[in-house]
Amino acid sequence: MGSHVGNDEDKISQLPDALLSHMLSFLLTKDAVRTSILSKRWKNIWASVPSLDFEHYSCAGFVSFVDRVLYYRDSLDIQRFRLHFKCFPIDVSSIDRWIRTATSHNVVELDLCLNFLGGVEFEVPESVFECKTLVVLKLKSDSSFTYAPPKLGCFPNLKCLHITIDYPDKDLLEKLFSYFPVLEDLSVEGEWNDHVNCNVKLFVPKLKRLSINIHSTGYFDEPYEYYFSIDAPKLEFLDLRVDILPSMSFDNSKSLVKAIVGFYYHPAIMQEHFCDRATKILAPVSNVEHLSLSAHFLDASCIPAFGNLIHLKLVLHDCYRWEVLAELLKKSPNLECLVLEHEQDNNCYPENSEDEENAVDQENTEDPWWNCEESAPRCLLSHLKTVLIRGFMGCRDEKQAAKYLLKNGAVLEEMTIYVDNVLYSREKLCMEFAHFQRGSMTCRLQLV
Repeated sequence: MGSHVGNDEDKISQLPDALLSHMLSFLLTKDAVRTSILSKRWKNIWASVPSLDFEHYSCAGFVSFVDRVLYYRDSLDIQRFRLHFKCFPIDVSSIDRWIRTATSHNVVELDLCLNFLGGVEFEVPESVFECKTLVVLKLKSDSSFTYAPPKLGCFPNLKCLHITIDYPDKDLLEKLFSYFPVLEDLSVEGEWNDHVNCNVKLFVPKLKRLSINIHSTGYFDEPYEYYFSIDAPKLEFLDLRVDILPSMSFDNSKSLVKAIVGFYYHPAIMQEHFCDRATKILAPVSNVEHLSLSAHFLDASCIPAFGNLIHLKLVLHDCYRWEVLAELLKKSPNLECLVLEHEQDNNCYPENSEDEENAVDQENTEDPWWNCEESAPRCLLSHLKTVLIRGFMGCRDEKQAAKYLLKNGAVLEEMTIYVDNVLYSREKLCMEFAHFQRGSMTCRLQLV
C-alpha cells in the first residue's frame, strides 16, 4: 500500500489517524506492527491502537516483542489487553509484568488464556482484583492457575467475568467467587474430575446473566459433592449445562425470564440422587417465559409447573421417552411456541425399518400418552400457535406425537417438520400427514 496504486489515489492512507488506529485494533498486535513498513504515513499508527492482542505458542522472541510494544505505548491507556499464551519453559515474571502494566494503564477488558507446561504455577497479580477501570475479565487456564484475591475492594467496576478452569482444587474454587458489587454477566466453564468437593457461594446483587458449563472427567464411583449456592435477585438469564448434577440452590430467582438447561449423559444419571437433584435444579426456573431443555433419561416427575412459559424447546435424546413432553404440555398452560429437536439415537428406527418391531417400546405400544382418553392440555386448546420439529426420523412415536399435536391444537397456526432421514419417503410422509385430523382448519403444515 503506497501513496498511489497506478492512477488511483490511496484513499485508505488518507483516513484520520483515529480511524486507522481503530481498524488496526481488529488485528493481532504482531500484524498491526507490520503495517509500519507500508509507508511513512503508517510508521507509528500501530503505537496508538487501543487494543493489544498477543497470541503465541512458542517462546522464541515473544517476550522481547511484547516488552518492546509496551515500551513504545508507555504513555497511552490500554482499552483491551488480550494474552493467549502456551509454552515451555517460561519465566512467569514476564507475564506478571505485562498484566501489571495493563492494569496500570487503565485497562477496560482483560482477556488471559494462560497454560503453562511443566508444572509451572502462576498467581494472578493482586492489581487485577483492585483495578478500578476493569469492566470485562476473561480468564482461561489449567490447574497451574492460582490467585489470592484481597479480602476487601475486589473488582469495584467489573461487570463481565468469564472464567474457564480445568481440574481446579477445592480452595481455588471457594476463593474465586468473592463479592462482586456490580457484576452483571458471569460464565463458569471447565472440566472437573472426581476429586472436586467444594462449596461455591455466590452473592451477586446485580447479576443478570449466569452460565455454568461443567464437564466431568471421572466416573464418580465414590461419593462426591460440589455445591452451588446462588443469591442473585436480578438474574434474568440462566444457561446451565452439566453432566454430574451438582447440589444447587437459588435464592431470589423470581426475576428469571429465560433459561437453557442441559443435562449431558453420564453414568451418574443412574445414581439415586439424580432425580432429586434434577428436581431441585428445575424448580427455580419454573417462572421463566423461555425454556430450552435437553436431558438424557429425565423422569417426568422432575418437571415443575411452568405457569409463565411461552416458548419451549425440548431436545429429545431418546425418541421413546415422550412422557417428559406430555408433562411439560400439561404444566405449561400458556405455551405458544413448541420446538422439538431430536438428536439421533441408535435405538430409534423409521417405521419401514426391518428392526422396527425391536425398536417400539412395549409399554408405549399398549398405552402411549397421546392416546389417553383425558382431555388435551390447556395450552393445546387455547394458546399453542407454532410447532417446529427438527431431526424428524419417521419413527412411529414421532408421527403419533405430531398427529396428537395436530389433532388437539385448536388454535395452531403452523407446524413445520424438518425430515432428517433420506431412507424414509418424504412423499409418502406428506400423503400420510395430509390425512391426519386437525383441530385448527387454518393450520399450515410444512414438511421440509
